[in-house]
Amino acid sequence: MKAHNLQGRDVHWAVVEQKTADEITSYRPALVIKESQLYLDLLARRFYSPVELPELKRKVYPARR
Repeated sequence: MKAHNLQGRDVHWAVVEQKTADEITSYRPALVIKESQLYLDLLARRFYSPVELPELKRKVYPARR
């Protein structure tokens, strides 16, 4: 398993909304890396960025207290 070194980075909690072409929507927990276009999907353990394509749309919403 590959470990992600986020030490020293400013990260914040977020929720990722993902929609597929069949209009299936899922919500996933994530960590957003401040001042970058990347977020770490905690369930998939992978880095992604927001995207808007005909087949797939991903939006990131920072979590608030």
